[in-house]
Amino acid sequence: MQTTKFFIKDYPRPQFVRNNYLNLNGSWDFAFDDELKGEVEKWFENFPKQANIVVPFTYQTPLSGINKQEYHPYVWYHRLLDLNDEQLKNKRVILHLEGSDYFTKVYINGKYVDHHKGGYTRFSVDITHYLMVGENKIVYRIEDDLSCTKPRGKQRWLDHSFGCWYVETTGIWKTVWCEFVSENYLKDVKMTPHLENFTLEVNEFDLLSDIHPFKIQLWSRYEPKLYDIEFCLYRNGIKIDQVGSYFGVRDITINNNCLNINDTPTYLKMTLDQGYWKESHLTPPDEAALLLDINRTLEMGYNGVRKHQKIEDERFLYYCDVLGLYVWEEMPSIYEFNDEMVTNFTTEWLEIVKQHYNHPSIITWVPFNESWGLQSLNKNRMQQHFTEQIYHLTKSIDAMRPVVCNDGWEHTISDIITLHNYYGNGELIEKCYKDIKSTLNNSYSLVLPPRNAFAKGYEYKGQPIMISEYGGIGFEKDKEKGWGYGKLANNEQDFINRLKNLTQTIFKLDFCCGFCITQTTDVQQELNGLLYENREPKVPLIEIRKINQNE
Repeated sequence: MQTTKFFIKDYPRPQFVRNNYLNLNGSWDFAFDDELKGEVEKWFENFPKQANIVVPFTYQTPLSGINKQEYHPYVWYHRLLDLNDEQLKNKRVILHLEGSDYFTKVYINGKYVDHHKGGYTRFSVDITHYLMVGENKIVYRIEDDLSCTKPRGKQRWLDHSFGCWYVETTGIWKTVWCEFVSENYLKDVKMTPHLENFTLEVNEFDLLSDIHPFKIQLWSRYEPKLYDIEFCLYRNGIKIDQVGSYFGVRDITINNNCLNINDTPTYLKMTLDQGYWKESHLTPPDEAALLLDINRTLEMGYNGVRKHQKIEDERFLYYCDVLGLYVWEEMPSIYEFNDEMVTNFTTEWLEIVKQHYNHPSIITWVPFNESWGLQSLNKNRMQQHFTEQIYHLTKSIDAMRPVVCNDGWEHTISDIITLHNYYGNGELIEKCYKDIKSTLNNSYSLVLPPRNAFAKGYEYKGQPIMISEYGGIGFEKDKEKGWGYGKLANNEQDFINRLKNLTQTIFKLDFCCGFCITQTTDVQQELNGLLYENREPKVPLIEIRKINQNE
């Protein structure tokens, strides 16, 4: 597999690469703080080790070494960082935490440094002035709770798993690392390709404007061309910082009720990808696991994934960029609407859009799903205004990508109209959409209890239409406890026949410009994956590929 010029295996931020860094994953001291006494007793000075934990796996997972699924609201982490004079001389040290759920405080050598609220975005802090040559103590105190006014995604808020909600994720679940930079350094860049004039806008400046249109190669599923780029910072003619990166030139437009990639109508064939692993839950067991998921998806003949209720590891997005897999990035849902929810959601969503903006594989943003957390969206003007606000706020940062404001039903303002349908056979799906106008003008309810395509006060305006959830065919050879949508398949051939029947029916819907099958893999109690939880195929992948090629 070809990689980009500045690629470093296991590097946690592959689109903004420096060579001078330390990966801090591995064994950390760990403690529960159920009695909420850690700060009073100053655990950040004298850590009362209870166990070892393998970071970045949460205590609920087997790979953490602890593997306890009960709820604990406060957890602490501690490790030593040994630094030499060369690492600190004329350097700033930036400590990064790629993902920590939910409220995180950082202490260095017994001193409070900073905090961060949010479970799905990077937390970076300059710890230079707290460090010394030799051993340094890093301590994280992380608070998580069962509140439904913060982004939870598929994390349960009861003391047991239920429906399609799974064991919660508490504490560090993505890579911890630090990098050594100069006194002045580059924090980030924003790269926007402009296909109309063949330029790359970096922040507010156009580059590459002398490239002839017949010489530039565009990024797409089948030709995922990437260009290497290096950013350098100079002072008095001396280079003081350099960062390696890459970009892809591609255009996403909507014309004639169709989604176009580089002015070419593109039929999306996606899987609902939740990114869970049996031994590590939301955290990929290693980088190879991310690559395996992408390769399996491509082998089955899909051209994209709807990353469902999770903000995935950036290494996943890197491989999607390199291999050419389209990504819909979806915000983990909040389940209770109030002022606190609005603040928490808006703050974290903006961080997510900015953090992942440069990845060409991301072609759509999905801030809401199935009115989760917006139970009165159909009529409630406050909730409707909120979805409009998030739509326009997203567009104010990213004008080049479509936004699906509420995937599945009760759309307010949205660039693509998405419908969810879990009918178990093609005849029912065909009957459901025989008169698509009835669906789009809310004369025909989509599911029980009744959910219409549009919230009241909104109407169809010619957008592309997709079936963005269907299937969910449950199948498990050993008949373990679990569920799928409808009756479980009896055997492999029954699974193939049902998948073929449903998918061929959707191909025949002349109004439909794509679909998303539920789902890539089994997840805990859900047995409706195309693959088992360990990524082994349930049926020969070539059979699924034939279906997706409409053979």
